[in-house]
Amino acid sequence: MDSSSDKTTTIYNDGSATLTINSITRSSGSSDFTYIGPSTPFTIGAGGSRTITVRFAPTSTGSKTATFNVNSDDLDEATATFSVSGNGISGRTGGGGGGAGTWWDSDGDGWYNTDEIYYGTDPFDPNSYPGMPTPTPPATPTATPTTPPKQASVPPPVATPTPPTPEAPGFNVLYAILAFLGIAGLLGGAYYIFVLKP
Repeated sequence: MDSSSDKTTTIYNDGSATLTINSITRSSGSSDFTYIGPSTPFTIGAGGSRTITVRFAPTSTGSKTATFNVNSDDLDEATATFSVSGNGISGRTGGGGGGAGTWWDSDGDGWYNTDEIYYGTDPFDPNSYPGMPTPTPPATPTATPTTPPKQASVPPPVATPTPPTPEAPGFNVLYAILAFLGIAGLLGGAYYIFVLKP
C-alpha cells in the first residue's frame, strides 16, 4: 500500500537462434507480486540476455511467495518458472521510515529498508542494521618497563686521623745538650742558653 520494492532477474538465451518471450505471468502465490516489464512479447538474440522486473507491494504483514511462468518459443522448454519471496512488516512512525502502513524489509532483519537507508546501514544485508554491535578491536599489548631493584648505598670510608706519636728524644735533642755543655765549658762556668733550631 504505502511502500513497494522492485526486484530484477535476468533471462538468458544460450541458444544459437533468437528467443521470443511471449508472456510472463504469475501462476501461483501472493498477488502482492506483479510483473512490471518489459512489455511482452519481446525477443532475446542468440547468446544474449534481458532483465525483467517484478514488484512487491505487500498489503499485509508476513512472509509472501509467488511463482511466475515465462512462456516462450523455446523448442526444449516452452515454459520456464521462477519464484519470488518477500516479507511485509507493519509500518511505524519515526526513525526515518515515517508514517503508517506496510513497509518492505528486504533482508528480514526486522528493520524497514527506509529506516536502514536513513541510518546508513545496508537494507539487503541481515547483519547490517541500526544499532548493530560494533566489533571491539583486540587490545594491543603494552610493555611495562621494569625497574631494577635498588642497591643499598654504602657510605665511603671516613679516614680517622691518627694522633701523632710523640717522638722520643732523638739526635737533635742530644746534639743540643752536648752543644750546651760544650759552650758552657768554654765560657768557664758561665751558662748561656742558646736556642738551636733544627
